[in-house]
Amino acid sequence: MAKPAKIQQKLDVQFRAITSTPPRLSESKRNELDDALMQFIVAKALPLSLVDNEKFKKFVNLLDSRYKMPSRKILQKKLGKKMEEIQGKIMADLEGCQDIAITHDGWTSMNTESYSTVTGHFIDKEWNLKAVSLATTKVEGSHTGENIAKQLKETQMNWKLPIPTAVTDKAANEKKAFEVLGWTRFGCYGHRINLVVRNALSGPEVSHLLGKGRKLVAFFHQSTSVNDLLMAKQRLLFSDKALHKLIMDVATRWNSTHAMLDRIIEQTPTIIAVANDTTISKKAAITIKNCAFSFQERMVAERLVGLLDPFLKATNSVSPEKVPTLHKVMPILLKLARCTTVQFDDIAVIKSVKQRMVQELEARTQDKELALLACILNPFTKDLSFLSAEDKQEANELLERVALQSVLDHHAPALKIKEENPDPEVPVEQPPLLPQLLDTEEGEHSKEEQVQQEEEIEPPQPPKPKKSRQDIDDWLDDVVFVSENTEPRDNVVKQEVARYITSVVDEQDISILQWWKNNEKFYPCSGQKVFGYSCFINPF
Repeated sequence: MAKPAKIQQKLDVQFRAITSTPPRLSESKRNELDDALMQFIVAKALPLSLVDNEKFKKFVNLLDSRYKMPSRKILQKKLGKKMEEIQGKIMADLEGCQDIAITHDGWTSMNTESYSTVTGHFIDKEWNLKAVSLATTKVEGSHTGENIAKQLKETQMNWKLPIPTAVTDKAANEKKAFEVLGWTRFGCYGHRINLVVRNALSGPEVSHLLGKGRKLVAFFHQSTSVNDLLMAKQRLLFSDKALHKLIMDVATRWNSTHAMLDRIIEQTPTIIAVANDTTISKKAAITIKNCAFSFQERMVAERLVGLLDPFLKATNSVSPEKVPTLHKVMPILLKLARCTTVQFDDIAVIKSVKQRMVQELEARTQDKELALLACILNPFTKDLSFLSAEDKQEANELLERVALQSVLDHHAPALKIKEENPDPEVPVEQPPLLPQLLDTEEGEHSKEEQVQQEEEIEPPQPPKPKKSRQDIDDWLDDVVFVSENTEPRDNVVKQEVARYITSVVDEQDISILQWWKNNEKFYPCSGQKVFGYSCFINPF
């Protein structure tokens, strides 16, 4: 009786072993995991040696013991193949692209190595805005305009791009590079707005306030014990809020002045509590009290934050990567002009800052042609009701001019407009030609001259044959027929622009590009320019 029990026990063990073995990982699933691993490494700029780290191997094994990560060598080969695959997809998207906008900027890595990045922005055949990274190269030597121009030209040749229009910052070497190349360059409006704010806050009455704020933030960043005490005070005073560290103002970081002042105002109670805490040194307490804003300074800071709020919203409005934003520039400039108008109740500091802002805005937004064109190409703002009559007229003429130039550049054939003629032409009988009379005053011409003159007289041309419509029977040709007149291109473009401006737009819940995709066939001349001018998205 004991033998059957042992046999049954062995069967149970074997059955549990079979049922507990997970199914093998399919090849498609393994490739999917490899792709996810490569995306993780590339997105976080991690070293390939990560796959050799024992702790990371253990972590991956706990997630799925069936998955074996590729070695560093194999992973490097896979990354090379993935790069070629992505390049092929980008080349396919760029095929047939007539207009493209690029951005270019230099940056420095954490290892103090200098790099240059070029991104491309274009609209595909399905009216989808595409953004791709075209090149990131290490810069050797000086960042001169000539060196930048050489790198940009190589990028254009490698990707077989049409002559692009660029969006860059206002650096002198960037301007020089595009002068060397002869390419059109457009200054980033986000960068312009940042320069307006930075220069407007450079006055002595504001510089002193910002200097105190920077010194206060730097002190809390340098002392871990004081910063920990600040967090503890926040837990006591703001138990329902997340812990916030103080933010440092950085000249090259957009809106950082607004962020610094706003955070200091928010944390003023906790800062005062830290300064009066008996656990910190006397020197630290004195430093905090000397740098903390007084009541008058806090009032000025609050007014400054309120004045900078529209500039923060303007920067965020022109910075998205996946939607066109150039059409927002003109409304934004008008909004900023209203916000910087001096009011009767403004304090002296705010009046001074507003005056400098107005001067900076006027100096940095004089070239508005491209912004006007993008604004009128937006079907939801094409009436330009927020602009003056002069700007409206300029926008209409600009659209007509570039639409006509677009037709000419793309070698479009002469556009033909069909006209229906109710009455067919009746040929008129011509009288017989009479021989030319001799001029008796000047003498007789020779017979050869008479023959030559008679040959130069062209006989009357027969009427052009009628063109019948395909949907009309042949026997009705003498009643209804159409003729074709070649309309001058400029007339056709003007008619199309006028039809576009006066059209009614009922679709308010779709994007600009979706609207043009639905209506492209109705506006073939104007629609061509949307491909080029809608690519400007101010990514800096």
